[in-house]
Amino acid sequence: MYYAPQHIVSTQVPQRDQILGAVRQQVEYYFSVENLCKDLFLRSKMDPKEGWIALSVIASFNRIRMMTPEPAMIYEALVGSKMVEISPGNDKIRKMGDWAAWL
Repeated sequence: MYYAPQHIVSTQVPQRDQILGAVRQQVEYYFSVENLCKDLFLRSKMDPKEGWIALSVIASFNRIRMMTPEPAMIYEALVGSKMVEISPGNDKIRKMGDWAAWL
């Protein structure tokens, strides 16, 4: 009979909730004041009238793509966010509150 040592780290695939949490954390960082001060590329992708950025743009970012390439999963991760708001069509996001300051 064989027993695996207890100190071996699990190689399980991350749970969906863990992925959603990581996606939310990363996107909220993108829209943080700290990042927006220096991220001219992200700011250039904002709609000049209302500050929206397509979820497909966010889905193309390397860190997000490593977690999920699906805009629908990014949307799911951001429902209820206190930092990022979702457009009525559920296909765009923007910084909650002071988005106009970053246009």
